[in-house]
Amino acid sequence: MDVTASLFLADGRECKVITGIDDHSRFCVIATVVMRATGRAVCLAFTTAMAEYGIPGEVLSDTASSSPGGSASPALLRCCSSGSAGRTASPSG
Repeated sequence: MDVTASLFLADGRECKVITGIDDHSRFCVIATVVMRATGRAVCLAFTTAMAEYGIPGEVLSDTASSSPGGSASPALLRCCSSGSAGRTASPSG
C-alpha cells in the first residue's frame, strides 16, 4: 500500500491517491482518490479491497516513519481482521 502522487482540482484543492498492488500478480487492488490521506481514509480503502479480494497474507508498506519496530502501521494492521502480517520496505525498494 502506498499514498502516491498528489492531484490538484481546478479550484486548487489537493487530493491524494491511495494505491495497493498485489506483489505476486501485480494486480491493482486499490486505487482510491481522497481529499486527505488520513488513517481512516487509508483503512477504508484497505477494508474495501479486502471485502472484494479477500484478506492478504502479508501487507507491505513503505511508511517506516510511522511504523515503530519496522512493521506496518498499527492502524493499518488493525484493519486486518485476521491472518495478515505487516512489514515495511524502504522507499527505494
